[in-house]
Amino acid sequence: MLTVVVYVNETPVAKALAGNMSDLADVSDYKVRVVEHGAPDLDVAASDFTGWIRNHPRRTSVWHLVRKIAEVATSERRDTDG
Repeated sequence: MLTVVVYVNETPVAKALAGNMSDLADVSDYKVRVVEHGAPDLDVAASDFTGWIRNHPRRTSVWHLVRKIAEVATSERRDTDG
């Protein structure tokens, strides 16, 4: 399980969990859960949703996966059925 936590100053504002669903295959699928705390003063709503990263080449830098997690977190279409 990969966990990414985003802090502003010393306050956690978002968290993502990515679990490999392909038994660590060289090309893997990941189930991703992203939670963001709301910031009413910035007009940012709280959110909690689940999405997928499919066909990720696992033997690349972890930062490639983190980038894809950020893309899931900011996508217009979110898979919320779990």
